[in-house]
Amino acid sequence: MERVGLLIKCGIIPYIVFDGGYLPMKKLKEDERRFRSREKHREAGLAYLKANKLDLARQSFVKAVDVSPSMAHRVIQRLQETGVKYMVAPYEADAQMAYLVRTGAVDAVISEDSDCLPYGCHHVVRALRLEGKLPITKTYEADVARARLTFRHQRVYDPVSQTLTHVTPLPASLDGQDTDFLGPVISTELARGIAEGHIDPITGKPFLLHPAVTLATPSKALEFPADNADAAPILHTPPPSHVQGRPDKENAFTRLLQAGSLMPRSTTSKRKLPAAAASTKRRQALHPVNQPHANVKKRIPQVCPPSPRSRLPCITSTLA
Repeated sequence: MERVGLLIKCGIIPYIVFDGGYLPMKKLKEDERRFRSREKHREAGLAYLKANKLDLARQSFVKAVDVSPSMAHRVIQRLQETGVKYMVAPYEADAQMAYLVRTGAVDAVISEDSDCLPYGCHHVVRALRLEGKLPITKTYEADVARARLTFRHQRVYDPVSQTLTHVTPLPASLDGQDTDFLGPVISTELARGIAEGHIDPITGKPFLLHPAVTLATPSKALEFPADNADAAPILHTPPPSHVQGRPDKENAFTRLLQAGSLMPRSTTSKRKLPAAAASTKRRQALHPVNQPHANVKKRIPQVCPPSPRSRLPCITSTLA
């Protein structure tokens, strides 16, 4: 009843809706809430009470209490005495409140959870705290109004006209008022320079020009023939930097190429070639007509007795 009185004091007409009977679809949820969740909150409340944390203990005990129809009836009697509207839903209060919103009987719903949203409630005040512990500044209402106007009419850049404009047109009520909170007004040249990336949007000064980045891999250029504009472009690929006379700039890639060209290379290799490859490297025998010496002796193969280790005969050759 204390919260009901506070709503009336703030100019709000309350319409209290109570839960009715159990819904068959949520029977399992009600059983779990009754035997697990509420028991858990009761134990937490006892622990907070033992630690002398009265506020937390009260919140836990409230969540652990199962509101019975007799308890709700006592509240209804108080509402009848004060003339506050009320209603007991046949089943769930969430569905009943959603129906009242859809029919226009109420403007918004104050609830502890968000179950009213699936039923179609567009305005739900969830978990409202009326303890008055949240500080509110004197300019709170004005700040909220300006925040809404900022979302609707913030200044933006129009790339077509290259001028400043608003997300949506300003209403006539803002004519002649200070609208710097939407974004201070700047000149057209400054807005264009910021949009094109030439001017720093924070300092309003032009950016410093930095030298172009040198790529390690040369880029390919397209050249169009001068005599025929409709002809296909000719693709030119510049030679790599190590082929040119001297690169304009030295970077890590060019230094790596230079280091590789200065490394000593071995002229001889100790790696043995395979038998097939070795046979192709032998010098071919000259034809008898082309031999420089006519009295070259021929080699006659001879068979020697087998070796005691290999047990195989060996073949040798002698000059004839």
